[in-house]
Amino acid sequence: DPQGNVGPDDVVTVHDRPLQLDAARKLAGSVFLCYKLRNELVTYSDPQGRPTLFDRIEAMGLPKNLIAVGRLDFKSEGLILLTTDGRFARELEHPDGGFVRTYRARLERGAFTDRAAQRLAAGVAVDGERFRPILVKALQRERPRKDAMRREERRLGERAMAKPSARHAARERLARTWLEVSVTEGKYREVRRALDAVGLQVDRLIRVAYGPYKLDGIPRGAVLKVARRAIARPAKPTPPPSPPASPPDAPPVAPAARPVRDAACAGIGAGAPGQQPHVISARVARGE
Repeated sequence: DPQGNVGPDDVVTVHDRPLQLDAARKLAGSVFLCYKLRNELVTYSDPQGRPTLFDRIEAMGLPKNLIAVGRLDFKSEGLILLTTDGRFARELEHPDGGFVRTYRARLERGAFTDRAAQRLAAGVAVDGERFRPILVKALQRERPRKDAMRREERRLGERAMAKPSARHAARERLARTWLEVSVTEGKYREVRRALDAVGLQVDRLIRVAYGPYKLDGIPRGAVLKVARRAIARPAKPTPPPSPPASPPDAPPVAPAARPVRDAACAGIGAGAPGQQPHVISARVARGE
């Protein structure tokens, strides 16, 4: 009986495994920040045998019956909130709450323009489904990979690519732009579908913030226990002025610095000046 009382001599099972009540009490109301990996499902099991987030966190020593706040698709990565409080999860997920989900998106195809930003800020319709306003701004450009430059050299010929102007033009053509995307609904594949509707195809998508919680440089695959924060519905954001048609070139990288392509999450989760991070346990459980 789901409404029955549980006594001290009763045995409660979850997925056919006994639930330790002392452990359950310790986790009551807990919130965890989890870095979901690419090629991983946010589900308790998969008939096709694909990797799941909950199998991984169970192997790391966390209970499998945690509730995920929101979802990320198989190819996306980044912040997933896990909790034992269903009401807390629903408050964060509900579109009327207005909690902003922030993503970093890398473009594979398409040029980010003022027109694209304005269409997204006005709300686009995809397959008859209208999305709320989506705010997008350009962040930086990622220098092209060496293998992409080699393919371009084979396509154009070594002689043509020997000219400095030709190599510069190839680098500009192959450079990919990172965008910051803010949504308040969290519909199915919303960011990818909305950007695709304005001619922008995403090949990497990272969620970096969900409401008051931020990724804060958590390593890939790691889980961090954080303080549960009081939830207040945010005021509706005022759309910012239109971003520039094309982002400025990334500043030169010092020799000792990590390349941009290896630091896609650099600076992720930086809060407002003076804001303290809400981590209460620095103990990190790493997934292999």
